[in-house]
Amino acid sequence: MAFDVAIFGTLVLSPGDMTAWTRVVVDASRYRVIARVFPRGIDLEPKTVGSLLKTLPAAGGYDLFRIARDEEMHRVEGQFAERAFRKHSRQLAAFFMSAAEVGIHGDVYFLGQGVHEGYAMQLSGGRPTLASLEDEEIERRSRDPILDAISAHFRAAPESMPSPPPVPPTPISSRPLLAFPRGQGADARSDDSSDPGDDASSVSDRPPTERGAGRR
Repeated sequence: MAFDVAIFGTLVLSPGDMTAWTRVVVDASRYRVIARVFPRGIDLEPKTVGSLLKTLPAAGGYDLFRIARDEEMHRVEGQFAERAFRKHSRQLAAFFMSAAEVGIHGDVYFLGQGVHEGYAMQLSGGRPTLASLEDEEIERRSRDPILDAISAHFRAAPESMPSPPPVPPTPISSRPLLAFPRGQGADARSDDSSDPGDDASSVSDRPPTERGAGRR
């Protein structure tokens, strides 16, 4: 079953850091750990961070891949279709790991939707790290509020969450049929000369003495 991958996290960087980072060349082959974590991935042609910031949004299939300033930090927000993620997984990991070269700190996660698959990159000074997430960490990261900004319906590993209660069936109404006032629908009965309503009307129009005469 195909699934989507959310890309999210936070980075701490200054405008000068961002300028320097856009000039860094992203080359996944420089990080041996990337090949170990993504053994089926491919090493795409090296490109600068600035170039990838322009092309990665469309590459994911959802036109969503951005790094936006949020007060004292920058938020990472993105979403890739599974097939696109498989193709770009090494490149995406190298993209964020390359931020360590200019002193950028932070954490970035790749989290699958509806599957127990996730990855984490940590930039805390020195060499960046990349690792697969355990199920418990996937559960915790799937509740990160930043996912709401990516998609209101995006939830990772939903099978671990309880199913919503079934919707009860709508009860059949026991309300009696409406009684229409006399005279309505007369056109529909005008051709029926044996309508019992005509007899009832003629009796009610007689004087009381005539109506009671037959009961003596």
